[in-house]
Formats: sequence, structure tokens, C-alpha cells
Amino acid sequence: MSKHSQLSSHRRMDVDHVIDSVCKMLKDRSARVTGVRRDVIAFLSSLKTPLGAYQILAEMNKQRKPKLSAMSLYRILDFLIELGVVVKVESRNAYQLCAGHDHDHSHLMMICDSCGGIQEIDDCSAEMKLQSLAQKYGHTLKHNVVELHGVCADCKCL
Repeated sequence: MSKHSQLSSHRRMDVDHVIDSVCKMLKDRSARVTGVRRDVIAFLSSLKTPLGAYQILAEMNKQRKPKLSAMSLYRILDFLIELGVVVKVESRNAYQLCAGHDHDHSHLMMICDSCGGIQEIDDCSAEMKLQSLAQKYGHTLKHNVVELHGVCADCKCL
């Protein structure tokens, strides 16, 4: 099994666990869990790679009645980003479920420009450094995504 297959398997989180975790987070913040929000979370948890909003919309609407509107999807994605459950990969204009959705953290994304693979890194020391740097310049970080582009180990060997 290649490294990318292992990472992809890691990204395909257990849908029930993800939904339960997100529902708990919503309840803790006095937010409602709607059927549409649940559907978006379930769909994102099944993705191997991030997709753009219109790709998500098209795929979800193949199996959904009534159809989800683009405006509704964007509202849900923004809401889930605010909670830290979804991360937007800005350089790809794509969305994916956050690997560490159980706690607030920075999103450090290693992006392979050769194969397109994305690996989310959970590194407390990098997060503390970002917080420290922000404080040094008088900023308070609410949400941050750091995208590091390069070539992964598998592609480097090719």
C-alpha cells in the first residue's frame, strides 16, 4: 500500500463518529443539527481529496431530493469552517473535512504540486509559534490555514 493510499484511508473517517462529534460540538455551541448539515458532513467525510463547492453540490444533488442550492451549501460550508470542522484549501478553492475536528487548532496543509495529495499536519509547536508571532504583532488569530506547497516523498522518488 502506497503512502498516498494510507493517507487517503486515514482521510476517509468513520462517518458516524464524525457526525456524532460534530453534533456534540454543535450542541455545545447551542447550534442546531439539520438534516442538510448532516448530509454535507457525511459527504465530506467520504471524500478522498478536497472538492470545490460546485463539485460537492453536483455530487450531492445526484442523490438528493430536494436539490441543495449553491447558496445553502456555501452557508453550510462557512458555518462548518467557523466551527473548525471543515477547512478550505484556498490554493485549490476546495473543501475538506478537517482531520482534527475534535479541537480548535491551526490547519497546516502539506500540498504536493505533483500528485495533488494533501496531508493535514497536527503540530502543536508550529501552532504555538503562529500564535506567538501573531501576538508579537498585536494580532489575535481566530482561524488560520497554512498551505505548504512542494513535492511529497512518493513523487520525489519518481
